Amino acid sequence: MNILITVNVAYLKHFLTMLRSIESNTKGDFTIYVISKDVNDEHISVLKTGLNYPERFTFVCKKIDSVFQGKAPVSKKWPETIYYRLFAGNILPESVDKILYLDTDIIVLKDLNELYSMDFGGKIFIGATHTCKFLRWFNQVKNRAPKKSPYLNTGVLLIDLNGLRKVHSDERVFGYIKKNYHRLFLPDQDVLQGLYGDKLGLIDSHKYGLSDRHITLNNMFHKTKIDKNWVDENCCIIHYIGKNKPWKGKYKGFLNKYYYDYYIEKF
Repeated sequence: MNILITVNVAYLKHFLTMLRSIESNTKGDFTIYVISKDVNDEHISVLKTGLNYPERFTFVCKKIDSVFQGKAPVSKKWPETIYYRLFAGNILPESVDKILYLDTDIIVLKDLNELYSMDFGGKIFIGATHTCKFLRWFNQVKNRAPKKSPYLNTGVLLIDLNGLRKVHSDERVFGYIKKNYHRLFLPDQDVLQGLYGDKLGLIDSHKYGLSDRHITLNNMFHKTKIDKNWVDENCCIIHYIGKNKPWKGKYKGFLNKYYYDYYIEKF
């Protein structure tokens, strides 16, 4: 299984926690492609000592120099790393035909092979959406995307790299950003919808991207309530989106338990 991570040194402890959850719950071996400006082989060597079965993991570090200065919105909240997945087709070897991108603030509870083996059905990116119909429509109009384009959370993306290589160009991405610069609220997600709206496929957001925020909304408006038993039985991926992180002091919710099931102090 090919897995793509974009990360900086500050998030290595969370990267390791995620990997420990993957090795505990997903069968097989993994090639982990790490795109970063500051993570190197020495960091990876330390990281591997925190894994129970490091022989199952092959790491390939792809160092990237800054190519976004002045070309894309970058801030403390939206670092340069959020864009790397959009350029994965060019950055990764042509021998890699598909890859599963995962944010590092994720915990995997069930086998990822079901997700990884999904048929693209002509789509290039497959992911979950966390927006209602109105916000999907609003973003579609704002981002000048094709009609009925879903709005994906880019934290979990199955990517057809061969399909992406056929339509991607750096100039096209930067041209779209320049033209729509002041419309971009969540820059990478807006660009994804604006450029590839008709090539986006959907998966179950509760199964493949559950967060405390979405548990709260679900339990307010739906009869089927999400509790710990539901998570244990149904959820494959927990995604700690936004500022509500288990490792922060003001965390609210019950999903923090799953993070600390796999956390060890290594960095």
